[in-house]
Amino acid sequence: MNYSADGNFKNKIIERYEEAPTSVSIFNLKVGDIGNGADWPSISHQDRANPNDFALSQNKDGTTILNAPSDRSLHFRLGNKDKMVVKNNNVGIGITDPETKLHVDGVVTASDFIDTDGILTASEKLCIGETCVTEDELKQILKNKNNKNKNTEGEENTTTVSNVDLGNAHVGSQGHGNVWQGISNKNNAKANHYALIQHDNGTTILNSKAGTNLNFRQGNVNKMVINATGDVDMKGTLNGKKGMNIQGGRSFFKDAENKGRLRVGAAWGIPGIYSQDNQDVVVGVSNTKTAKIGNNSNFMSVSGANGNVDMKGTLNGKKGMNIQGGRSFFKDAENKGRLRVGAAWGIPGIYSQDNQDVVVGVAPGKTAHIGSNNKFMSVKGDGDVNIKGKICINDMCLDQSHIKHLLKDFYFTSRFLDITYGAQLDNKGLLTLEIDDTENLPNDVSNDIILSAKATKNDHYTSMIKCFPYVQNEKTVDYSVYAKGTGQLELFIFQGEGVRRGFFSSKKFNLTNNWQKFTFSRKFTESNSCTVRFDLNNLNNNILITGISLEIK
Repeated sequence: MNYSADGNFKNKIIERYEEAPTSVSIFNLKVGDIGNGADWPSISHQDRANPNDFALSQNKDGTTILNAPSDRSLHFRLGNKDKMVVKNNNVGIGITDPETKLHVDGVVTASDFIDTDGILTASEKLCIGETCVTEDELKQILKNKNNKNKNTEGEENTTTVSNVDLGNAHVGSQGHGNVWQGISNKNNAKANHYALIQHDNGTTILNSKAGTNLNFRQGNVNKMVINATGDVDMKGTLNGKKGMNIQGGRSFFKDAENKGRLRVGAAWGIPGIYSQDNQDVVVGVSNTKTAKIGNNSNFMSVSGANGNVDMKGTLNGKKGMNIQGGRSFFKDAENKGRLRVGAAWGIPGIYSQDNQDVVVGVAPGKTAHIGSNNKFMSVKGDGDVNIKGKICINDMCLDQSHIKHLLKDFYFTSRFLDITYGAQLDNKGLLTLEIDDTENLPNDVSNDIILSAKATKNDHYTSMIKCFPYVQNEKTVDYSVYAKGTGQLELFIFQGEGVRRGFFSSKKFNLTNNWQKFTFSRKFTESNSCTVRFDLNNLNNNILITGISLEIK
């Protein structure tokens, strides 16, 4: 069966075309390309087969268009009865001649209404849920609180509409006076139970009954909840474009990794950030940035790239410092070189990194100690050295007893060697007697060296002691001994090793049979070595001398 191009039905065989047609007519119906292009095949009345007046068109992607000429209406029907009509750019539902953009004859159900003018219009009632209000009821609610009207006697009076119940909703005063108006469930229309109130100055308060939550929602889903104790639970991100001021209580932060709580606040009276769960705390930055702690430009900076620390101030370690790994150098503002703290040649210590002298310095009245506990080598601020242990050169060491023997041989050798005067000498040239008389000698006197003498003639016995290799000008040498016996003891101090007039002085002391301390001093008038001497005059009995002490002041 075939339809010709002119629309006439033919009973003959199908008419053949040399090329496929782009559109065909079936009676008065036009099917195919009617001017919208091959991608938009359309259907229209043969007299409306143009791009503006067609009835239906569909693109190959599925897009479908219903259409009517601009001066005609578009009808949607069920059972050949109009259900929706588009006419004169208005849409009518349940009405064939709509007068507004959307004209509905019947009940409209919607989850929300949006009106750009802020006006919602209803012909009979305005309903929210199951609660509805008529026009007259709404007028009564919206009356001015001081609306003037006439009473039954025709006199003007003032009435105030303070409270209205709309279903279970209570609108008006919530128990705070007329300056505060709000809304609540009518069962909670009380000063502490309301939902929202607003002051006539614009102050607005959201509220929930004590013991219940205050919920903030979007799409009827909680986004923020304030519980009965005042805790706030937020589902999203809190952004404070002008900062945040959180006061009272303790603030904790815990992210999705759930590794512990970070506390922001004070601990031990100091504000800061702390681990609430006794864990490590990291102030982290990317490897191209720097973490800074401090004020303005006075920061301690930690590089994210290599962990290097730069400090602008002073590092104080009240309980010491433990620095491990790498090499540590110290350089102050004088910029004289770097002091290295660490190991060199396998031995931990302090070293000059720039091959310079290293000084362990103290004030003149103090002492520098090197060693352990009280087994120090001590260097006073004036240069005196005291050693508690041994002095060693390679494997050869001298202890205290060795030093004492060296001092005996060097310092206390007699210059008077003629034994006919009665002096008794041991094999080291020391004056000796075969006695040991330390009775009543003070406990703090070192008595391990005792010089003894016995003379049968009234003559001098002399002993020279080289005390110091060098004494500075204006310094004072104190020379003291403990002695007992009879006769006189004379103490001498010499500037230099020879006897030069004006460069020595002496003092005589009378002896008794009890130990006594005798002291003599001389202030040097030049820088030189020091020699001291003691003379024993008119010796007829035993003389004992010990506790020889020399000191520079």
